Amino acid sequence: MRKIYTAVVITLFVSMFCTVANAQRKLVKRFENTRIKTHLPVNSIVAGTTSDCDTIDYPIAPNWTEGAYYYTNDPNDGFLNGTNVDDDKQKGNVYDLSATANGYITGMMVDFLLANTASAANQSKLIYFRVYGDNGGLPGTLLGSAQIPFSQAIADYNAVSYTFVSFPSAIALPTSKKIYVFVDLTSLTWPTDSLIIASTVLDEFGVGEDIPGKAWEQWNDNTWISYANDYAADITYWTFPIVSTSSTGCSALPVKLLSFNAQRNNKDVTLNWQIADEYNMQGYEVQRADNNGVFNTVINIAAANNAKNQSYSVTDKNAFTSASTVQYRLKQIDGDGTVKYSRVIAVKANAIISDITFANPFNGALKLQLNLATAQNISVQLFDMQGKPVVSQLNKMYNASSNSIVLDGTSSLKPGIYILKINAGSEQIQYKIVKQ
Repeated sequence: MRKIYTAVVITLFVSMFCTVANAQRKLVKRFENTRIKTHLPVNSIVAGTTSDCDTIDYPIAPNWTEGAYYYTNDPNDGFLNGTNVDDDKQKGNVYDLSATANGYITGMMVDFLLANTASAANQSKLIYFRVYGDNGGLPGTLLGSAQIPFSQAIADYNAVSYTFVSFPSAIALPTSKKIYVFVDLTSLTWPTDSLIIASTVLDEFGVGEDIPGKAWEQWNDNTWISYANDYAADITYWTFPIVSTSSTGCSALPVKLLSFNAQRNNKDVTLNWQIADEYNMQGYEVQRADNNGVFNTVINIAAANNAKNQSYSVTDKNAFTSASTVQYRLKQIDGDGTVKYSRVIAVKANAIISDITFANPFNGALKLQLNLATAQNISVQLFDMQGKPVVSQLNKMYNASSNSIVLDGTSSLKPGIYILKINAGSEQIQYKIVKQ
């Protein structure tokens, strides 16, 4: 029987191994409980998926502690919860879903307490996520698997975010509905590669965090080990199956780009965007073209994947070095590699108006989002197709940065085509817009 040595990572040093503070029996928290409560799934994540999708988060309660355990008394030997000197193959939990209506597992969420490597080349290594049926109380037939590059786990860890994994197709649960869900570590090598799966902690404080324990592992000789039986340790890994009542259910809803704007600040350009229903996204690339139609990635951002509205802001420094007018677009990369692009925004080095956005066609009142490089008097006018002004807002001062303008009188306009003119100093911008 292996011993368990309590520890939680306090300081990380990326070298030939990870140095871990406090190798005592006393458990020291790595993160505050606010992080746990913010990120713990609470049956269900319907904000990011169709209504028949759910997460299985038992037996972890929102106020419990996430932790990790040393493999031996020597921290250089690695972690029970992940890579270690004995090259354990897989870590995971057992789930009995017989009391639920769910018949399929479509993916999973994993909380990695540490993910890094001393070798940049190793970031391309693959991490597998496997689902097994039950065979007399042991993991049995492999039912399905998925994979991600190690780099994704590292990016998610650095972003303090769950790692989302989607199986290529929904995996049917066996008749018993008892499954084992594992993270496969065999491609990684300790001490160069460090990957630790968060778990609950032993019940040292009498708060019931050890009931019930679900953790299992596979040793390098293929022996399956139950923590409750073989370690006398009732802990559970922070892995959360995503399940469904149908093979076509639990599909991710489309990630919605609510806004994408640019703001010039002298020689720099700040890009802001907001996402709704963010789920299983790899990340985003801000791409710039130097007025030549050739877009190149200038900034990479990992997705937060928190299944709610998420705002991002990045700055492209010295953006006008190669051209006085540049164009930006946002590349959205889904978890399965699918790519979508935003609208293109043109920004001029000496322009007063950095960017304008509005719905076209629009309903109700016309709402503009106007980004200014400096504070300006702005005039906004709407003309009908005969050139007659129908709505005007003249010489109103607006601040530098982002301004929201609601053009009074447009809600009562008849449906049709209009001309929108915006004047800022010597600049005039004109659009043809449609009222529905």
